[in-house]
Amino acid sequence: MWLYAAIRSRYGAGPKTAVCAGLAVWVAGILLPNAAFMGASGLFPTSLTVMTTAAAIVEWVIAALAGAALYKEGAGAM
Repeated sequence: MWLYAAIRSRYGAGPKTAVCAGLAVWVAGILLPNAAFMGASGLFPTSLTVMTTAAAIVEWVIAALAGAALYKEGAGAM
């Protein structure tokens, strides 16, 4: 949600911005580590790496959309 909040002022609030934030986090947190570590080391089968990477994109986009729906600017909850 930090990334969504950071890019919201530039790209506007909404689902498109949330999807962009979710995809960016997926690339940095799932795709690159999976490709570098799992793919290069051969520790896991390629089919498992591809399956978990593909499933994670769905998870991250849904999580970003859910978080964006709950996010309120300047809520001051704490």
